[in-house]
Amino acid sequence: MTLSMGDVVTRLGSYLVVLSILGTCFPGEISPSCARQVCDVLVACLHGPSHVAIVAAELLAKGLLLFRPHLTDVGQLVLQLIPLTLDDDVAKSRLKQASMRLLVEVGTCEASFVLTVLQQEMNVSDRSIAYREGRTDGRDQITFVITSRLRVLVYLMTWVNLQFRHMVRHLPAVVDTVLTCLDPTKPDRRKKCLAMVRASASDTKTDMYLILPPRHTVSDSSRQSTKCLHDLVKRFPMVDFHKATQRLAVGTMDGVILLYDLRMVQ
Repeated sequence: MTLSMGDVVTRLGSYLVVLSILGTCFPGEISPSCARQVCDVLVACLHGPSHVAIVAAELLAKGLLLFRPHLTDVGQLVLQLIPLTLDDDVAKSRLKQASMRLLVEVGTCEASFVLTVLQQEMNVSDRSIAYREGRTDGRDQITFVITSRLRVLVYLMTWVNLQFRHMVRHLPAVVDTVLTCLDPTKPDRRKKCLAMVRASASDTKTDMYLILPPRHTVSDSSRQSTKCLHDLVKRFPMVDFHKATQRLAVGTMDGVILLYDLRMVQ
C-alpha cells in the first residue's frame, strides 16, 4: 500500500521526529535498519509541502552523521535542495534556511564529491530544459542557464564562507567550479562570462572589482561569479589577483601555486 505524503505525516510524523532526535543524541540506541527507514522517509518528505520539508531538512541536517550511510544518492539530494535556497517567496524563508543548512552539512561531509557534482551542474546547465525535452525556446534557455549557475554559485560561496577552514584544502576545486563558465572549449559561454571575472585589485587585496560591459548585457549569474572571486580573494590569503596580468593565483596545501589567466580568449 502506498501512502500519500499527508498520510505519512499524519501517521508517522511524530515517530519520525522522536526517532530522528533519539538517533542524533544517542546513535547507539537506534538500529541501522531503523535509521535507514527514517532517512528514506525524511528524504521523501523534502518533496512535500513547505512545513513538512522544513522539518525533514532540519532533522536530516542535525542527524547527518547518523543518516549519511543511508543516503543512497547524495548528488541528487544536493541538486534537489539547491533550488529551494533561492525561492523568492517570503513565506518560504525558513525552508530556504533549512535547505541551505542541510546543503552545507552535506557538502562539508562529502566535499570532494559535492564539488564534482557542482562542476557537472555548471556544465550541464548549458543544455536547457527545452533542449532536454526536444523543444527550442530561447527565453527558456537563457532563464535556465542563468538560474542554474546562480543557484550553484550562491550555495558554493555560502558553504565556503561558513566552513572556510575546512574548505582551504579544496580551494582549487572551488575556483575551478567558479571559473567553469570560462571554459575555453565553450566559446559562447566563455564570451558571455569573460567580462564578469576581468577585475582590478588594489595592492591591499581589499578592492577587487570587475570591468563590466553595459548593464543590460550582464546576467545575475555573471555578477554572482564576480562576487565569488571577490570573496575568495578577501577570505583566503593564499588567493590573490594580479591587476597588470589579469591572473588569479591560488596556493595549494601541497605548496603548488595555480595560475588562472582571465584574459585568455580562445
